[in-house]
Amino acid sequence: MSLPTRFGTGVSVIALLAATAFSLFVTSATLAVSPPALLVEYNFENVDPNQGVSIPAPPSFEDQALVNSSDLSIVQGSGVFLLNATDRDGVVPGNQMSFQQGIPGFSSVEPWEYNSFQFDISAVGGPLQITSITFSTGHDNADNPATHDGIIEYWRDGNFLGSDTFNIIFDLSGRPVGIAPADLILMEQPTTFKIRFNQKVYGLNSGYTQLRIDDVGVYGVPVTIPQLYSPNGGEFVRSGSTYAIKWGAPVEAVRFDLKYSTDNGATWITIGSGLPYTPYPWIVPTPKNNQTKCLLKVIGYDRSDSKLGADTSDAPFTIEVIRLDSPNGGATYISKEFRLIAWTTNVTKNPVEKVILYYTVNDGSTWVKIGTLSGNPGIVFWELPEVTKSNTKCKVKVMLKNKNGDTIGSDVSNSYFTITPIP
Repeated sequence: MSLPTRFGTGVSVIALLAATAFSLFVTSATLAVSPPALLVEYNFENVDPNQGVSIPAPPSFEDQALVNSSDLSIVQGSGVFLLNATDRDGVVPGNQMSFQQGIPGFSSVEPWEYNSFQFDISAVGGPLQITSITFSTGHDNADNPATHDGIIEYWRDGNFLGSDTFNIIFDLSGRPVGIAPADLILMEQPTTFKIRFNQKVYGLNSGYTQLRIDDVGVYGVPVTIPQLYSPNGGEFVRSGSTYAIKWGAPVEAVRFDLKYSTDNGATWITIGSGLPYTPYPWIVPTPKNNQTKCLLKVIGYDRSDSKLGADTSDAPFTIEVIRLDSPNGGATYISKEFRLIAWTTNVTKNPVEKVILYYTVNDGSTWVKIGTLSGNPGIVFWELPEVTKSNTKCKVKVMLKNKNGDTIGSDVSNSYFTITPIP
């Protein structure tokens, strides 16, 4: 079978460093895969040295109908090199791909400044659950010939989805690495995979350090029941805002019900029924206070109205009416100095008539009133109390009140700050 290409198969160094140049796109909505299939494989064995660093490297597929994939490229760096290294399986020797980064002597490069190997994958004909990612990796940092920390990050539409860490041995021949991402779903929008060092890389004696990546394999299976993508836990959703609920589903699912809970699933409130397979613009409710135990549920049905399955947020998210921005913990202040108290208010159940501020120096055992503010200014300068010893368990609390004196929103510093005596 000949495979269509979107851009072509040859890649220059400039194109390899800047963008992707090879793509596969084949549709097949009826394919069922079990056990996990090899979705994408990148292998740079026996690249022609006469090509210099022009490496076409088209991905190969065991199952060509499931994904659309880009070339593996180098991002943020220069110096792509071919290594005369034996492949990790010891069977097929050949040139392998790595890159180097110049590191001035007696200095270091931060992890986020280092080059990364990068590739994109999107699902075709329905979402895919990633079951494992494998590759071979090694380094040649002679200044620190120990096992280094590596990281693979997952991104989509500029949003960070998560990451996994692994070890990089001091040997450019490489060692196999296997990763099983938690709840990583491929969608039609490309998911970007970035592989790089995850620690400072020092350059004391040598001018560069190489990171070698080869034999990249991505395995997965089609999603067979609805999968909730967002909100999936940990999010802060603004009260009264419009929030896009996103989920994936098998091709058999044609309509969906959405529900939410504010009590960790004890009770459920219907958002919508019989909805199509598209992100749903949820008008977030306006509770009387921040709700920290919220969950969302998606239920899928086929054309005969048979239930195909359901999925719920993996962890609670928060519907946020008010957020205390500062002081929010971690800082150290001196008695009697002036500090800014700032807070952000979203849509409230009733208009805010006044704001009352409090502080504690003993983790909330007692609260001392700072003052009452008319309206809702959002900021105020506070003269810190005088203390005779360091107080390490200080917090601030902000409370919104309506005209009847009812609390319609409150928040507390996320963690402790410290107040010390005047020197």
